[in-house]
Amino acid sequence: MNNTVPQHPHPQAHEPGHLALPRFERIKYFYGQLLGVREFQSEQRYFLDKHRLHNRYLHGYGVVCGLEVAPIVVTPDPCAPEHVAHAVPGTPHAHVEIAPGLALDCLGNEIAVAWPTRVDLLAQLGRDDRAAFLEGRPAYLSVCFVEQPIELVRPLVADSCGGLVPECVPSRLRDDFCIRVSLDKPAHDRSCAPCDQSCSDPCLPLAVAVWRHGHVHVDNAIRRAIAPFVATRIAGVSWVHDGVYRPALADHMMRDGLVIQFSDDVHVASLRRGVIDVWVIQGGGGRRGDLYNVPIEVIPGNPGGVFTRTVIARVPAQRGDRIDPGDRVLIQLRSGFVLDRCCRAIDGENIGGLVPQLADYAARWPSVTPPLVAPCHRPEPRSGMPWTSGDGAPAGSFESWFYIGDDDHEHKRG
Repeated sequence: MNNTVPQHPHPQAHEPGHLALPRFERIKYFYGQLLGVREFQSEQRYFLDKHRLHNRYLHGYGVVCGLEVAPIVVTPDPCAPEHVAHAVPGTPHAHVEIAPGLALDCLGNEIAVAWPTRVDLLAQLGRDDRAAFLEGRPAYLSVCFVEQPIELVRPLVADSCGGLVPECVPSRLRDDFCIRVSLDKPAHDRSCAPCDQSCSDPCLPLAVAVWRHGHVHVDNAIRRAIAPFVATRIAGVSWVHDGVYRPALADHMMRDGLVIQFSDDVHVASLRRGVIDVWVIQGGGGRRGDLYNVPIEVIPGNPGGVFTRTVIARVPAQRGDRIDPGDRVLIQLRSGFVLDRCCRAIDGENIGGLVPQLADYAARWPSVTPPLVAPCHRPEPRSGMPWTSGDGAPAGSFESWFYIGDDDHEHKRG
């Protein structure tokens, strides 16, 4: 019987088609073994690499909690040496503050920010980039994991190569972080699963800052919530959820088509008949509660292509029914049948009815009533992000509605 264990050569991490995985080796202890620096470092590396592998391939990467970026006003201290050295009359100040929080980068490192961290954007940028930022070019903030050498000590003996004894060497490595500010937009992760591709940039994007009218404006939309992959969600619709529209405008909206926009590409072939339904629930002063289905055309935003980011539910102009004051128009999209570019169902639950109206339609299709305001903050880890559909699980059902009011803006709900 052959008990020989076959030995397979370990591919290099940079080879195409191979996962960027270390080769795991651990110390096999025995009595009388000579242990040195290499053995102790190897022992640490084995468990660190295992832990990072677990984080990256099981949990994914992104913001676990906190780390929202917000602009702040900092009054410079005129007595501080750095202020005296760099003071220029009329120089603007662009400061932001990053809230405490936790994140995992795409290498599996844990990035812990235990205290509010202030960042001077102009101080982090070079002269040319600083001028471009003040002219309106956006700056991107990212948080990066770093190992910080600390606690210098003097070695007692030289190393095994017999060189000179160094003056001092660090005796500790602290898991730390740094903030990177750059005018280069971070690359969007297009992988469908953690095993698809290796990590190109381990720094985790948090926010984009723009200088406008003498102040810093911050958008946290580019951050990624902790996940093995980024789910496709519904980013906006052309109507105001729970809004009220005059009958003539509602008719015009439905003839033009009700638009649903996705956060990423979806397969055009999955947007077929039966995926979207438009219903009218009759209200008004007479008999109420009758429900009927409105015939629609489901039109992808890119009908000749493979992928699209919008779909239109258009009601034919020659339909025989009509909508009356007090009616409710209900739009349903069966998210489990809409497949994204990775052939996963989109995450379509309209949590709280807070998927926003698309900006392009806010002026064209004004509602008599304002959009809903969130009664609470978005639960972690999504706080600080724009509200979209999704509860963290694929599929579900997207539902939204609006009401038909009177021409004199009066509206009664039954």
